[in-house]
Amino acid sequence: MLVSTFLLLPTPALTPATSFPFSLPSFSFVIYINILPIYKDVLNEKLRKTCGHFHFPIHQPPTSSLQPGLQTSFCFPRSAFLLLQLKEDSNHSLLSSKRKANTPLPLNLKTYNVEASVPDQGVDLAKNPFKEGAFFIRNAPRNFRLGVEAAVGESGRSVTCLVCDTFFASVVASIGEELSVPWVSFWVAAPSALLAYVCYDLVREVYINLCSKCDGNVAGCTLEAVPGLSRIHALDLPGDMVESFRGRNKDPDSAMFAKMMRDNALALPRAAAVATNSHELLSPAELTSDLKSKFNELLCLGFMTLSSMPPLLPLPSSEEDATTGCLSWLDTQAAASVAYVCFGTMGALPPEELAALAEALEASGVPFVWSIKDELAGHLPRGFAERTAVKCGNKLVAWAPQREILAHGAVGAHVTHCGYNSLCESILGGVPVICRSLWADNHINARMAEEVWKIGVRVEEGVITKKGMLDCLEAVFRSPKGKQLREAAGALKEAVVEAASPDGDAARDFESLVEIISNA
Repeated sequence: MLVSTFLLLPTPALTPATSFPFSLPSFSFVIYINILPIYKDVLNEKLRKTCGHFHFPIHQPPTSSLQPGLQTSFCFPRSAFLLLQLKEDSNHSLLSSKRKANTPLPLNLKTYNVEASVPDQGVDLAKNPFKEGAFFIRNAPRNFRLGVEAAVGESGRSVTCLVCDTFFASVVASIGEELSVPWVSFWVAAPSALLAYVCYDLVREVYINLCSKCDGNVAGCTLEAVPGLSRIHALDLPGDMVESFRGRNKDPDSAMFAKMMRDNALALPRAAAVATNSHELLSPAELTSDLKSKFNELLCLGFMTLSSMPPLLPLPSSEEDATTGCLSWLDTQAAASVAYVCFGTMGALPPEELAALAEALEASGVPFVWSIKDELAGHLPRGFAERTAVKCGNKLVAWAPQREILAHGAVGAHVTHCGYNSLCESILGGVPVICRSLWADNHINARMAEEVWKIGVRVEEGVITKKGMLDCLEAVFRSPKGKQLREAAGALKEAVVEAASPDGDAARDFESLVEIISNA
C-alpha cells in the first residue's frame, strides 16, 4: 500500500537546514495517493470472479499516478518538494537506493513517512479482502491531518495550497477548508469516467430507469439522458458503480469504494480547479462543456502520467532489451505488421481466453510480441511458444518496454485491456487497438476508442474466442477497415502532439495551474 504526498515549497532558492532541508516563507501541500495498491486484495478478489478462476500477485505498486507530482517538481526547479509514504512501503519506495541509482530524481525532493491504520486485532483479512482498504479509507482523514501537522511543525511554515489525487478529494477538501487554503484535484483516468462519477446521482437514476424499462437487461442501452455520456452504454459503467446501483453491495466495506468516489465527486465543485490527465480534443465537446459547468476551472494538462520529461522509472537500456530482444526484433519486421499483446500490470484473462487468443494469433500468422506473466503463460496451448518462435521468431516475454514498442513503426495493433495509460500510449504511437476491456473504467475507454476516436475494434460480446479474435486481427491487418483505423490513429497522434507542444492547449492549462499554486 503506497500513499505518497508531495509538498511544494515556492522559494527563490533551496536553503539547506539541519533538521529540515528548507527554510522558506510558505509552502503548498501536494498530495498524490495511489489507490490501487490499497485495494490489492479487493482487486484480486474482483478479478478472480470476473476475469478468471486464479489468483494473480501484485508484486509492486503501480507508479503512474505519482508521475505528475514528480514532473511538477521538475517544472519547479527553484521549489522544494516532500514525498510522503506509508512506513510499510519503505521497500517499494520511489526513492529507494536502487531506483535513485537507476533514475536520478529531482534534488528538490525529500521523503516523509506517515502512519497507516491497520485493522483491529482479530480481523481476518483473508475472509474479507475489502477490510484493509476500508480501514485505510476510514482513517485517511485523521492520518493525513496528522501528516500535514507534522510537516508544518517540522518546517515551521504554513500551508498555502493543496493539490491531491481525486481519489481523496473529499478528505483534502476538508483539510483545505480547515486551513482556509485553496486546493486542486488531479484526475489520472479518462475524463469520461470522471463525468460518470460527477453525475453519479443522475447516472444512477438513468440506469435504474433503463433497468425498469428493459426488465433488468440493459445490454445495448445507452446513457443518452446524461449530457456528455450519450455514446456510453449502461454496461460500460465501472462495476463498483453498477453494483451500488443494483444494491448488491450488502457488505459496508465492499460498498465503501463506490461511496468514496461519490463523496469525492461531490467535493470537486469546491476545488479551485480540477486538472485532468488528458487533452481537451480527446473528449466530445458536450462532455467537456458539462465538466466545465460543474467546476470552478477545468484544466486539461495532457498525458502527465506519460510525460517525456525525466521518467519516474528508467527507460529500458540496450542491455535490458537484449534480454527480450523485442525492439531489435521489431527492427526486422515490416511496417504496421506486428500485433503487440499486453493486458497491463494488473490485468489477467481467464485461462480459456488466454488459450483462445493464442490459437487465434497462431492461426492468423500475424507476427506478435506478447507480454505475459510467467504464471499465466502456463495456460497457453502446449508447444505454442516453440511453434510460433520457429515460424516467425515471435516474442513471448514476461516483460516488454511497452512505450517503446508502441512507438515502433512495425507495430500495427495493440491488443489491450484499455487501461487509460495503455490507451494513451497507443494514441502517442499512432497504433490502432483491439479491445478486451477487463474492469473499472476499461469498458468506457474501449467505447471511446471504437466509437468516438475510431481507432479500435472491440472483441465480440466482450470475451475473446478464437473466431472473434481472428475477425479482429483480420479487420485491423488485412481489410480496408484496418487502413481507416491506422489513418484515424495517425491523425489523432498528430493532433495530440500539437496540443502537447509548447504553444499547445496543455501548456496553456499548465500555466493556469502554476498561477493558481503561485497565487495561493
